[in-house]
This record gives sequence, C-alpha cells and structure tokens, in this order.
Amino acid sequence: MNRKVLLLEPSYKNKYPPIGLMKLATYHRDLGDKVTFFKGDIKNFSKDKQNFYDRICVSTLFTFYWKKTIETIQYAQKLLNKDGELWVGGITASIHKEEIENILNANLFSKINIHFGLLDKPNILDKNDTIIDNLPLDYSILEEIEYKYPVSDAYFAYTTRGCSNKCKFCAVPIIEPTFKHYIPLKDNFEYIKNTFGEPKDLILLDNNVLNSENFEKIIQEIKEIGFYKGAKYVEPNWLEIYFNNLNKKNCNEKFYVRKIVEHIHLLLKKLKETDSTKLNSFLQTHNLENSNVKIENFSETKEILLKLLSEFPQIIEWYAKFLKKHGKNRYVDFNQGIDARLLDEKKAKLLSEIAIRPVRIAFDNIKFRKHYEKAIRLCVKFGILDFSNYILYNFTDKPEDFYHRIKINTDLREELGLKIFSFPMKYLEIEGNKSRKRDNYGKYWNKKFIRAIYSILNATYGKIGHRRAFVEKAFGKNLEEFIELLYMPNDYLVYRFFYEKIGYTQKWKQDFEYLKSLDKYTEKKVKKIIEKMEFNKISLFSDDSKIVELLEHYTVFLANDIELQKKYDEWNQTKNTNFAKIRKSNCIH
Repeated sequence: MNRKVLLLEPSYKNKYPPIGLMKLATYHRDLGDKVTFFKGDIKNFSKDKQNFYDRICVSTLFTFYWKKTIETIQYAQKLLNKDGELWVGGITASIHKEEIENILNANLFSKINIHFGLLDKPNILDKNDTIIDNLPLDYSILEEIEYKYPVSDAYFAYTTRGCSNKCKFCAVPIIEPTFKHYIPLKDNFEYIKNTFGEPKDLILLDNNVLNSENFEKIIQEIKEIGFYKGAKYVEPNWLEIYFNNLNKKNCNEKFYVRKIVEHIHLLLKKLKETDSTKLNSFLQTHNLENSNVKIENFSETKEILLKLLSEFPQIIEWYAKFLKKHGKNRYVDFNQGIDARLLDEKKAKLLSEIAIRPVRIAFDNIKFRKHYEKAIRLCVKFGILDFSNYILYNFTDKPEDFYHRIKINTDLREELGLKIFSFPMKYLEIEGNKSRKRDNYGKYWNKKFIRAIYSILNATYGKIGHRRAFVEKAFGKNLEEFIELLYMPNDYLVYRFFYEKIGYTQKWKQDFEYLKSLDKYTEKKVKKIIEKMEFNKISLFSDDSKIVELLEHYTVFLANDIELQKKYDEWNQTKNTNFAKIRKSNCIH
C-alpha cells in the first residue's frame, strides 16, 4: 500500500515495550507500508511537510497517565495528512472510549477511531483477513527511539487471553471478556529468532494461564522452543542474522544498518591487527569509522555494508569465533502471576519442568491465605524455591491485613528455606474520574497511610526482601509497630537511619505517645489531621504545646532544610562500611 504510518507511545515511563505497536509494525510492513515509531515528548517530533502521515496509531497504558496520553493523541492529529486516520487503542482507550471521543471531536478534520479491546478479528484496520493480535512482534522499532525499556531482551507473548475471574479491581474482564484457552508460541518465536535474533528469556503476559484446559500443551510448547528446566542461552551470530535480513523486502533497514555497524565495531576490538587494519580502512573510506556515527542516508549505508560483506565474506566467521559458548541461564516468567486457587499437584509439577523463575503468585486478600500457602508448598515440593509475590492494598483490605500478608511471607521463607520478594501494588480505580489520578483511597486507608507505604517502598526500591531483619526494620516487628510507622512522618521513613541517628525519630515517638493520654475525641481529631496530612491546621491546637510539637514533626523535610542537609552529608560520609552494604542490599536509607 506504501502508506506512511506513525506508531506512537506517550512519554510515560514503562517497563515493557508496547506489544500492540510491535504487532502493528509487523502488520504494516507486511503490507508494504513505511513504518516509523516514536516515544518521547511528542512536541519534539518533526512536523515538517515531509513528515505527515496517512495513519497514526497511538498506544495507551494506565489511566493515571491520562494527561500525557491525551496530549499525545491531540498532537498526533496535527501530524496527519488531510485524509489521514488516527487510531487509538490499549487500556485507557478501552476503558475511557467515550471520554476520549468527546475530547477529540473538537477537531473533526481527521478520521478518529478509538478502538475497544484487542485487534483479534479480521477487517479491523483494513479490509483483509489478517488478525493483528496473532502476528509476531517487530523488535526493530525499539532501535528507533532513545528510550530504553528496562526489560527488552525477552520474547514477549501470550499463551492464553482473558481471565475467568471477574475481580472488581481488574480491567482484564472489560478489555478481554472472552477466555482463550490456547495461543500457539512456536511459529512466532521462530520468526523472531530468524529475523531479529533469539532473545534470552520468555515473558508470558497471560492473566490466568492455570485456567487453560490446554495448560499441559502450553508447558510442552515452552519446553520445545528451548525454555525447559536448566536451559542455557547461547548468543546467536548477530552479524549473520542482520546481514541475512538486510536485503529482505520491507525490512526495517534503519534497524539492521545500525545494528551491523554497532557489531562490526565490537568485532574490531577483538580482531588481530592485520584483519582489523583492513576492515578499519574500509570503514574509514566510507565514513563509518566511528560506532556512534550519525547515519543520514540508510539506503546508501545499506549498500556500503553489503559491499563490505562481499569484500570480507569471512567477517561472519570472525564474529562467530568470539561469541561466548558457555551460555547463561534462561528464565520463563508468567509475569501477571498465577492463581493460587487453581494450582494443584499436576500443574505444580508441570511448572517445575520449565525454566520458571520466579513463580509469581498473587496474594490479593487475606481470605486466600490457605490457597496461597498451599500453592507455595506445592511448588516447593517440586523444587521451585524462587517466588515473587503481588500484594494488593488500598482496596477492601485493612492495613492490618496488608501487614499480616507480609508476615506470612516472612514465616514461609524461614520455614521452607525459599526466597519470596514481595511487590505491594496499590489499588487504583479502573473507571470514572478517579481512575485518572493516583490519589484515591480505600475505605480503610487514607492519604497518610498510602504515603507511608510509598515512603517505605521508596527506601526499599519498591520491593520487600526475603530476610526477616530487613522486613521487620521496614514494616515493624509486630502490628503495633507497623501502625506506628504508618503515622510516622514520611521524611523520617525515607531517611530512617539518619533521623534515628540525630534523635528526631525518638522525639517523635515520645510526642506521638502523648496522644494516648488525651481524651478520645482529641486523640481522634489529631490523628485525623495526620491521616489527611492537613498540617496547615496546627494552629488549632495552640493551647497545647505538646500537640503542636508533635504536628511540627510533619513539616520537617531534609530537602528544604540547609542545616539538616549539612548534618546528613556529614553522617553520610562517616557511616560505617557495614551500613553501606546494608543499604546496597536494599535496606532502609
């Protein structure tokens, strides 16, 4: 079709690359369209006459990125040709379809399509039989942007779609209402292996894989593509793969040209002098002597690289000679977690046959304790000792429930000799105006408690470690200590050891203890101010200096106090080596 197609992802930070846009890139390249991918500040994207597009597809993620998402969509309209069309899909587009349509209808010069759900049927974007959701991913588009996704050296896929549960805190039943029991892996994996090079790990984004009636078949296929227990990853010959694909029709020549130049320069560092001199001379002649050279004309550079291959056909053998042969451990990650209620002995044994690490199990509610503990023990029975644990909070749970789930994990670690890294996940509204913000609170939670959890997790790098000493320092040795931490000033939580060293924490504890001596009405009134973080109301208690002293703790911020910063710098320089090691291993600041 030879259309100009722009794929856009808003400039929010995210861990994984945009799976939907990578499938769309494959779809459009197969049709002969020219594909461009951009992620970043959309206002920095070129808007000259040569950069107007026939179709723009915008991916959307979580609803709390609402402002950036809408700005990207609105600006994208300015990049369309007169008869161009705009497509918006993903989580936010599906949940807030009508709201986005209402915002965009102010500019009617372009055709706007807000797509609900998946691209899992034919004839959605164009009149053809292609089901876009079944296509392999185009990894080449990731090289077109400066942003580097924290996880990218992996094969991303689904073996199922949807979820049989109808959890009120989850958007999956809205976006993927029909459960699909099996999606093949092998063909798409082979395509990616041959086109872009085999990735090291396998990340599966299934929402409830244990619900599949084809679970045994799924495990078998995972093993067949090379992710069996104990599997090793040996790097492929990248140069061979890139050169083989450079001349293929509709390839992303930007990707292959950049990667070939990059890997040739890596090779140069390892070649013996006579070979490297000849190769380097060729590169200098064609202005490619620098690995960071800015390539202006990719088609011209492509011809230069093909000429290089004809003059140095042995270059692929040279490259193979220096590849590491010992291999690295491969890992399989069912990243969205498995349902403890559906894990039985047969399924646990099947999981143990693949290179799974970690096993992610959700512990969303304390009422699932028996199911959760049983699932952990079943996995341990078959030799699985590495776990990652999602702990939902701020939904219908109480802070006490949150703490008890953390303690259960700690007890299981010690009893069974395993590792469980827990990742608390705050519940956010799915629909309505509140879903566009991060500051909504469950029935038993409040602003201060949520900020306290954030402050603790900020100091622990977002996760809860597997050592008891670590957990008890972060969240308290018992429930009473945990509740006390929820009320502790946030700065005292983030810089825990520092404020303890200079005595501020101890003074706060004394002042907080004073509340117990007050009448219940006054105690509740003061705590309500702390819970709502309304510290502009300190003057209400001017007749009680001890209450004023307590509330003034919450106005202390290291970042805003020059004298405190000096003390912190001095303390930071003199702290002993043991503390430095503790902090490095994810303990509290």
